[in-house]
Amino acid sequence: MRHALMLIAPLAVLAAPLGAVKETADPAAVPAGTYTVDNTHATVLGKTMHLGFSVNTIRFDTINGSVTYDPAKPEASTADITIDTTTLNSGFTPRDNHLKGAQFFNVAAFPNATFKADKLVKTGADTADLPGQLTLLGVTKPVTLKVKFNGFGKGMDGQPRIGFAATGAIKRSDFGMKAFVPAVGDDVALEVDLELARKP
Repeated sequence: MRHALMLIAPLAVLAAPLGAVKETADPAAVPAGTYTVDNTHATVLGKTMHLGFSVNTIRFDTINGSVTYDPAKPEASTADITIDTTTLNSGFTPRDNHLKGAQFFNVAAFPNATFKADKLVKTGADTADLPGQLTLLGVTKPVTLKVKFNGFGKGMDGQPRIGFAATGAIKRSDFGMKAFVPAVGDDVALEVDLELARKP
């Protein structure tokens, strides 16, 4: 009996409420303020075709920045996001090292990429376009992200928290990254998932 209780106890802890809950999926109900990226729950992916055979995916393990939002003036929302390109991760170390080199992300010279936006264009009750400026390899180009609001609530730390997903697309050659085009695709699909917390 004692051994059975020892096995059940950890499961009970996992099943217990963690205190975090999504309160609403309505962006109009979100408290105004500045929300800071929680890097432990942040994902930025880039996907491109390899030789016409497969889609290769890279992710960046460190994302920082913030978003400001006011439901009374959603069009005035801003975003200021920094991606640490040195944390590029494709799941295969030799490829990572190649992609970090001068032919691709050249992280020694350009350790960060940034996305900055100063307006939001609503396209639905919980969707919007976020036009902004992406800087990569020292080159800045306009990029529009398609944003889907996931929800607002309190995180495990009790602080207000929002989450959203976004998609976009770029041509890497627009930023000077022309190596092996077209064998390695020029078109890069972007996928972003972020949780952000409002600090007291």
